Amino acid sequence: MSLELGRNIEQLEEEKMRLGLDVDIQKLEAKKLRKGKNKIE
Repeated sequence: MSLELGRNIEQLEEEKMRLGLDVDIQKLEAKKLRKGKNKIE
């Protein structure tokens, strides 16, 4: 039981890291887009 629980926690940690990275990438993309729009105006 505890072995299974440990494995689930590891998976959740990995997913959390991946989601965190995705969010950071989206923030960077949004920043780039905003800078691009500012140049156009």
